[in-house]
Amino acid sequence: MFEGLSESLPALLEDGNAISGILDNADVSISSNIEVAESISHSVNIQIDRKQSNTGTIFSKAADVLQDKEVGNHEPDPSWTSPFSNHAQDISADELQDLWAEILAGEVVQPGSTSLRTLSILKDMDVNVAKVFEQLCSLCVIVPGDGKQYLDARVPSLGGRASANALQPYGLSFDSLNLLCEYGLIITDFDSWYPYTNCSRVPNTGDIAVRIPFLFRKRYWVLSPIRGRQYSDEFKVNGVALTRAGRELSRVVSPTTNDAYARAFEQFVDKSNFSMVEVPNGEPQAFVPDQG
Repeated sequence: MFEGLSESLPALLEDGNAISGILDNADVSISSNIEVAESISHSVNIQIDRKQSNTGTIFSKAADVLQDKEVGNHEPDPSWTSPFSNHAQDISADELQDLWAEILAGEVVQPGSTSLRTLSILKDMDVNVAKVFEQLCSLCVIVPGDGKQYLDARVPSLGGRASANALQPYGLSFDSLNLLCEYGLIITDFDSWYPYTNCSRVPNTGDIAVRIPFLFRKRYWVLSPIRGRQYSDEFKVNGVALTRAGRELSRVVSPTTNDAYARAFEQFVDKSNFSMVEVPNGEPQAFVPDQG
């Protein structure tokens, strides 16, 4: 994979050397321009060195991420590796290099996990946007899908309206949401909803049904109806939904812990007449009612 990504580096060096050669062979009779030409040549070489360093650092960090992972024997897709390499050589901030390394490692383990559209969004992100997105991911509730795509990923607004600053106490102001929306990481409707009915555990009624656990704070949960609520009752969760690019990037972000939001989310679930029951993994399960 790294060899495939490195194919663009010789071309870069060739371009730089060509520019330097042109400058070195400039007509010496134009003495007033020699110093300027040498300065430009020096700047070109510095830029080439920087691009090489950026790419090498990201490759090295990705290799560290992959140390304990199982990697299949598959060839890299040039249509993905080429734009990745072209974008990665301009990433110099350490925090962003970590993110690009995680993206690369994820693509090595599971090809197709990050789209070209997501790469194009990521290349325009700065450290500030990355930090705001990390804050969003620390509050995110995820309904897993087929392994590559999530069925849903959103930050529930806990009965309020995110468009009216309901999430501001947890670090996501309306302005922050607008910023993430401008970068294509969340959808424009900050108060959209998703049905969580299929995440509701079957009560002790003799019924058996398959339920999909949701992911919150790196643990999987289902909703257990309480106070007479029926598992088949519709349950809509409103909040800020991630776009496909946002969902793909959320897989590689290391979110911080927000205990205040976690407590508020549990209270929201309780007010909705559910309790959260932890399950050991994220696989859909057939829940059989407890006996006795």
